[in-house]
Amino acid sequence: HGVIADSPEWQAHRDHVQAGWAKVKAGRGGVMSKWRDGAIRTACTGSGTLLYPFSGPDFMNAYLLFPGCKNYVLFGLELPGDVPDLDNLDRAALGKLLADVRVAVGDLVERNYFITSRMSRQLHTSQLKGVVPVLIASMALAGVDVKSVETLELPALPRAEDDSAETQAAAKPLRKLRAVQITFQRPGATKPQTLQYFSVDATNKGVAPYPEFLAHLRSVKPAPMLIKSASYLLQDRQFRIVRDTLLESAEFLVQDDTGMPYEVLKDHGWDVSLYGGYRKPIHPFHWAYQSKLDAAYKAATPGELPFSFSYHWNGGKSNAMVARRLSVQAAAPAAGFGRPVPPAPR
Repeated sequence: HGVIADSPEWQAHRDHVQAGWAKVKAGRGGVMSKWRDGAIRTACTGSGTLLYPFSGPDFMNAYLLFPGCKNYVLFGLELPGDVPDLDNLDRAALGKLLADVRVAVGDLVERNYFITSRMSRQLHTSQLKGVVPVLIASMALAGVDVKSVETLELPALPRAEDDSAETQAAAKPLRKLRAVQITFQRPGATKPQTLQYFSVDATNKGVAPYPEFLAHLRSVKPAPMLIKSASYLLQDRQFRIVRDTLLESAEFLVQDDTGMPYEVLKDHGWDVSLYGGYRKPIHPFHWAYQSKLDAAYKAATPGELPFSFSYHWNGGKSNAMVARRLSVQAAAPAAGFGRPVPPAPR
């Protein structure tokens, strides 16, 4: 896109984004990589597929902390969207798209997480629709080459037969399951990597009509998992099915206090190492205070966490946990991994 690259809108966008990313790389990015090498001590574990629930379009943290995974499975409420058709945008539309991308990634650059309430507006503008543009922009900043973006379909699984009106109502989708697969490759690598993003209502009622999605999460065990800035959803009984599925599928976990409840991890035989310091959840999540996690931090000597990671992002007040399942399950066959659907002609 030589014409686009020569435009003042693109050049201003490039300079702005590169300056912000250079600041991140020089600061948080390098510190995170050093911490990763000491605390995680692996580029990927288990099956080689990273699970990242409630991620939004956060490719950066997944790739910084687990750079060697073959596949990344992300999911959230936000729609996938499409690759912008840059060739058919006039200068005004291009300028608006690029400005929207800058706004969408602004919180990630500053705070190291996306704010859910803002994403609902930032990813639904006249030009920017969905997470795909933000994901591929993040990949470009990370220095990887995006090879393809394809719609992804999971093979349907049979539903249990039950004629009751109550069961039929429960099985009615609250929102349609949509997915996309992005294939990318780092410079010098011999094999590409993939990222799968699922747009799904992850409540118990939301996933009930989609057993194939839950089966997909189980198919990659034993998997490493990342959970951060997740609005404490896994402490809510409305998300119990997804929580239990993730707990069954994962063997290794990096998270902040918004993820798996500390008490649940300990009850299920996980070894948990603590980093940073625990503080009561920010507003409006005061209800998610974990007394046992607070006691564990007070009783332990937590490791250093020299970067912002959780909602307490300002002033070195973040927390993180690195947890390992003590008894690892054998990996399931990789069947049912989904198949990309070639994009329709424009």
